[in-house]
Parts: sequence; structure tokens; C-alpha cells
Amino acid sequence: MSTTQIAAALYQLQQLDLELERLTAEQQALIRSLQEDKVLNKARAEHLSAQQQLMAGLQAQKEAEWALDELNNRLRALDQRLYSGLITNPKELYAVQQEAQHLRAQQNRQEEMTLE
Repeated sequence: MSTTQIAAALYQLQQLDLELERLTAEQQALIRSLQEDKVLNKARAEHLSAQQQLMAGLQAQKEAEWALDELNNRLRALDQRLYSGLITNPKELYAVQQEAQHLRAQQNRQEEMTLE
């Protein structure tokens, strides 16, 4: 390699190095700008809040579904007992009917809450 070629390569390397420094400084300025952007920070905070609300809502929905399943199971057992003919005492029959009616009302409320 001649001295001219070496000098040209070094010059080109120096130009690339300067361009890299300029781009790095520009990148840092953009990062600072984005970090200091109040609109962006507000949007990020709102996004985080919305995610937390979504997670809380999904958890509440799961719990409501579990409660509804439990009510359905209890109601199914009561209906089976009520219609099996095994209850002969009128007081007990009335109590089971009242409990079944109460559970159906609870079930309706739970279903309404699940749909909301």
C-alpha cells in the first residue's frame, strides 16, 4: 500500500468515526427528548394504569365466575335433593325451597355482575 492509499484510508476512517460520533450524539439527544416528553410520559402512565385496571378486572371476572360456578353447584345439589322425593317433612321441604329460591336470586345477581 502506498502512502497515498494509507492516507486516504485513514481519512475515510476518520470521516466514519466523526459520522459515528455525530449519530451517537443525535441518538442521545433523541433519548433525552423522549424521556423528558411530558405527553409521552403521561401516555405511558395512562397505559400502565389501564393495564393494571385490566388485570384487576380480569381477576374480578374470574372470581365472579368461580362464585357463579359454586352457586350453580349448590343450586344443582339442592334441586336434586328437592326433586328426589327424599324430603318428606313439610318444614324441611319449605326450607329447601326457600334456600333454592335464595340461591337462584344470588345466581341472577352474580350473572348480571359477570356480564358488566
